[in-house]
Amino acid sequence: MNKHIFIAYSHADLAYKEELKKSLSTLIREKNLNIWDDYDIEAGQDWDAQIKDNLQTAGIILLLVSSDSLASKYFYEEEVKISLERHDNGEAVVVPVILRRCDWKNSLFGNLEALPDKGRPVSEWRTRDEAWQDTVNRLRRLIENAEAKQLANKSAMAEALKADPSPKLTKPEAEMPRHSDKARQPGNGRLNTRPLLLGIACSMALLLIVWGAIDFCNRTPLDPNQPAPTESPDQLEAAG
Repeated sequence: MNKHIFIAYSHADLAYKEELKKSLSTLIREKNLNIWDDYDIEAGQDWDAQIKDNLQTAGIILLLVSSDSLASKYFYEEEVKISLERHDNGEAVVVPVILRRCDWKNSLFGNLEALPDKGRPVSEWRTRDEAWQDTVNRLRRLIENAEAKQLANKSAMAEALKADPSPKLTKPEAEMPRHSDKARQPGNGRLNTRPLLLGIACSMALLLIVWGAIDFCNRTPLDPNQPAPTESPDQLEAAG
């Protein structure tokens, strides 16, 4: 699965974001995750381009939700919009993390299952540590389910590739001699010219026989009652 995690938040909730990243440290090492937020933007970089590039490549997008983030035009109209487009296209998973009580259920992502448990705000748990631990546990389950599904898909693909898709030859087809096999000598793969030469010789012999028969017919008188030609006087005188 895509192990790139993007965190979208309001700077008013910076302390919550840092607490979440610390709570995720074990999961990050365990699953070899890469977590990114706008504090990773280096000096001289286009911050808008960096945010949108990382949004487009993230596999999991965490929306840290509070009244401040909902009031942020960039958060709501840029980050949330791109996140939900990728979520709807099956390219990423968007997970709202409710930090403080707010009107998030009437937002663009109000239909999504939120963390911690059932969208209970982090600020309302007995301690924040309990809220973050519940969030981490549920994110681990999400990641492991995605990994299991990916593994199952790979196994199914491997099984499909093992099956031979080409049709099998029937027994008569398999036993039918091929012309290419006749024309090749076993072992060295070279063409056997002996059958070809034998065929040419037979053709020439047949041609000679036909030629001789035609010549014989031309020399034989057409009328059997016609006497054989006699020698001319000049031929007799020459002979005398």
